[in-house]
Amino acid sequence: MMKKFKSFTFDVADPADPSKTKQVFIPLKKLANNIRRPPTIVSEHSIKGFTGFNSGIMLYGKKGTGKSGTLMYIASWAYANDWILFVSPGGYNICNGSWSVERHTDRGVYMHLDLTSEFLNGFKKTNAHLLAKIPVNMKYYGHYDAVGVRDDEPAIYKPEYIKERETWSNTWEEWLDEEVMKEDKVRMQRFQSSCREELPEPKTLMDIVQCGIENKDISTSCFYELIEQLYHLESHRICFVVDDYNYFFRPSIYGSFRYQNYKEWEGKIPAHHMMFARPFMSMDMHKFKNGFKVCGSGLKDLFKHEFTPRHIELGAGYSLEMKGLPYDDYHRAWIFWD
Repeated sequence: MMKKFKSFTFDVADPADPSKTKQVFIPLKKLANNIRRPPTIVSEHSIKGFTGFNSGIMLYGKKGTGKSGTLMYIASWAYANDWILFVSPGGYNICNGSWSVERHTDRGVYMHLDLTSEFLNGFKKTNAHLLAKIPVNMKYYGHYDAVGVRDDEPAIYKPEYIKERETWSNTWEEWLDEEVMKEDKVRMQRFQSSCREELPEPKTLMDIVQCGIENKDISTSCFYELIEQLYHLESHRICFVVDDYNYFFRPSIYGSFRYQNYKEWEGKIPAHHMMFARPFMSMDMHKFKNGFKVCGSGLKDLFKHEFTPRHIELGAGYSLEMKGLPYDDYHRAWIFWD
């Protein structure tokens, strides 16, 4: 019978004096119970900033270093090799575009209904030759409500105490009058249904996409049902492309008095409360059985706004700094290939 170890001790070189060694203790039982977050000592002696296995990468760097161009080449290569192409409209377009947003009163999150429907339409045109052939896995279908929240998922929006302001985030509720609440109640009637109610027995992924295009009010629900199917898809590879990734981590242009108590959001809706933005800003490609996510992010696109992998604690090995082609090398390349 195999012996069960609760811990493991080994010798490593002492950073202060390489000629000496010191013992490192790893609590295996604790590590096994929390695989995605190894103890600090493991991170110190392995990959810097390691937080878990992933199958995605973030390209970052200054403007003009080839980030967007590289994303374009990756997407083109994936399309040519019959991968399912899932290309984001871009962080800037989602957070700073002129799209209308709808707030769900009960969930406290926001939906880009027009943008979501338009995205599904573009996704359909790009992948039409594949979607009609891929059957829906009913085991993973029908778990999302009208706004894209999974049945077993905890609440996305929760009132919280803001220490620096010494107040709660939801103090605005005290100022809502009855007329506004009545209007909200009438508006919420549009979001009583979801993809699973409108489409109880879809046959292919094309059915889910088409349902979201034709029923704008449940387009967010269809969007998330589609992603859930892609999570578990084994017959085809998925290429998830996201540009302007850094814009997901700064205030959007969509104003709301509900975020006035937050100093960092300046009265603007954050991307993590926008249901369309959440799948694109999440580095979750470890959840995809057969896929890859690549993101492009500016280093200093805005004045006094620096964004690098360390700002979001993205582990080493999951990012690449793009430095561009030197001016003279660019000319030599033209001469060589001419």
